[in-house]
Amino acid sequence: MRRGLSILEVIFAMAILSLLFLFVLGILPTGVRSIKKSEDMAAAAAYSVELIEDARRNMPQAGAQTFRLTLNNTEFVMVREIYRVDAALTDIAVTASWQPNTPPLRYVTRLRGQLPSPSPR
Repeated sequence: MRRGLSILEVIFAMAILSLLFLFVLGILPTGVRSIKKSEDMAAAAAYSVELIEDARRNMPQAGAQTFRLTLNNTEFVMVREIYRVDAALTDIAVTASWQPNTPPLRYVTRLRGQLPSPSPR
């Protein structure tokens, strides 16, 4: 009757465990990148909503404004556009972009009410 494992069985088991360990290490960077991208998207969404709410409160004149900011060590470029649809409707759009290979996020809302008249120059 045999007791224990042969050296060949131990080597085979170590090889399988090593391959599994390498597989797990290969997945780890992908998970970290996904978490970072999710954090960036959440930050962009939160700041976009903040820009829309600011426009609702203050109702600046029609036109576009660009904001540059750094959140979570990522530089964002936010463009807020305010334009009249007609005399009673105003659209506010915020486009958030970062990293060249990431598609921008765009949020749009429509308000009832008039924009202030442009100031005379």
